[in-house]
Amino acid sequence: MGCKIGRWVFLDTTLFSEFDLVEFGDFSALNLGTTVQTHLFEDRVMKTAGLKIGRNCTVANMSAVLYGTEMKDGSWLGPLSVLMKGETLPAMTRWQGIPSQLALPPRPAAIRIKLPLTSQPTKAPVRANPTSVPPTSVPPRPTSASILLPVIKSSKPQMVLPVVWQERAANLQKTTRQL
Repeated sequence: MGCKIGRWVFLDTTLFSEFDLVEFGDFSALNLGTTVQTHLFEDRVMKTAGLKIGRNCTVANMSAVLYGTEMKDGSWLGPLSVLMKGETLPAMTRWQGIPSQLALPPRPAAIRIKLPLTSQPTKAPVRANPTSVPPTSVPPRPTSASILLPVIKSSKPQMVLPVVWQERAANLQKTTRQL
């Protein structure tokens, strides 16, 4: 009697009833606001059935899983989605929407390309009373911009960080080494 919960399950919701009809596999995650509904009233008749969420499955924020469903190992239900009664998600697939539909695969890796900008460095506006506050120059605008484009050849997902983020990460590493 009671809910069957596997090992290392992340359960960030309390929105389910009829605990004895629910089964969560090992390493699965039910995120914030997920509703696990094991009953419905149809034509003034209460219908109940169990549901099973397999190993390594993810149910994203604010999604609903209705009764009589099964999520095979490694399946993923996206945010604000509904898994309709009696449906089964195949293993290692991603679904989202109302009703849930097969989602597109994740975006490919990205590379950085620098493009020249047309603007030149600017100066600060002239003030009415230059003796009170000395004029300062505005730092020059960057002469190039970084954009991210997909890489088709790479099979592993990877992301190239903008130069500013790389510099901040390097400064953070230096600071932590000094401590």
